[in-house]
Amino acid sequence: KDRGRFVYRSPPLARRPGSRLQDESSSGWRGTGPWPSSTTSTRLEAAACGSHRMTRLLYSAFQLENLANGGLESASQILERVGRNATVLTQRETSFNERWRAAGCEVIVCSDAGPARVRVPRFNAKARELIRQGSIRVAHCNDIAALWHVAPAARLAGAAVIFNVRDIFDEGRAYGPKWRLVHHVANEIVCLSEEMRETVMRRFPPHIRAFPRAVVSVTPSAIDLERMRPVGAEEKAALRKQLGMSASTFEIVYVGAVCPKKNQFAFLTEAAPQLLRAVPEARVTFAGDFRPDSDAYARSCADAVTHLALGDRVSFHGYVTGTQRYYQAADVTCLASRYEGLPRGMIESMACGTPVVAFDVTSAREYLEQTGAGLVASRYDFATLVRHLDRLSKDRALLTQLRTASRAVAERSFDPEKSVAAYRRRYEHWAANAARA
Repeated sequence: KDRGRFVYRSPPLARRPGSRLQDESSSGWRGTGPWPSSTTSTRLEAAACGSHRMTRLLYSAFQLENLANGGLESASQILERVGRNATVLTQRETSFNERWRAAGCEVIVCSDAGPARVRVPRFNAKARELIRQGSIRVAHCNDIAALWHVAPAARLAGAAVIFNVRDIFDEGRAYGPKWRLVHHVANEIVCLSEEMRETVMRRFPPHIRAFPRAVVSVTPSAIDLERMRPVGAEEKAALRKQLGMSASTFEIVYVGAVCPKKNQFAFLTEAAPQLLRAVPEARVTFAGDFRPDSDAYARSCADAVTHLALGDRVSFHGYVTGTQRYYQAADVTCLASRYEGLPRGMIESMACGTPVVAFDVTSAREYLEQTGAGLVASRYDFATLVRHLDRLSKDRALLTQLRTASRAVAERSFDPEKSVAAYRRRYEHWAANAARA
């Protein structure tokens, strides 16, 4: 058996002259691990084209209280395409469950009540039962919580485990043993960008180097490119009217649940006052879970708006459906998060042809700066962030250039059919090799 190294390659990104980004083909492997035989490779390519029935899959997804959840939206793009081949194991009923069931998935809800020492064994027992009853060979865990609630039982039951890394924490936050052990529990770790893959290997390398360890590969998140699309001037004007935005203002949207990770409070106190002085026609709209009555962080953001007298130029719209309307209506999307993996708000905005100005969180430089599709500032450098926004408010030619580049990068990198084809190949490969992994 060939135990050489292999590389899984995702669709290529465009390069600016002098960029460090490497051109790559849309097939093959990028990571480390056993290379499939030529027979297996041929069969996997056929699977990607949907020429025969896909292997049965257990998909584990943990859901948070926030209604907006980029990781689950990415998971939904997969589940809506694999449909009845997937059994989803989750811990609460939400609108995502309805989408998955409508696509033909079996959805099992297992209570997350009780402490971890009770909850984790309960989930693992349920996972083992589902794997044995359904002759399932592959378990896909959508994040770290899903991994530890399902993967140990899945491996013991003879199934292979695929694990998605969703976030890369800021440098001041350490990764403990449960992260480093991921390399030995999962068969494959899927990252969302090259930068994420490099960071995974640097910040939480394999815990026990003598033990077998996971393949580490890259496949970007998937986006519904038909729903997330650019609009013409007439439709944009209608959307602005619908959302309460003026036709003459420079509209900046900031999409994401109002929470410490997304860093809205620092943006309001460190950037908004100087931004609104530099760009008198600017308005900022926050779209995402916002509960000032029950959440202290949201309340501090609301208080900052009042204290700084920003009320007529800053608005909170709370959780919204149809977030594409906000990207399509805006001039620019701003992202000043403390940390990210591959920010959903960034890539959805790009798909809508709306340029992004962002801190250099994980994946931002790779998909914005290196492709010429957006502008990036160092993390916590609000002065540069404001300068970028100011520049785009005045340089309409640059704004138009970034719009075109944003959509082009999204079409190449976040096409759901390409992403799902990559996962199908993984599922078929690991189903064939689970017993030997």
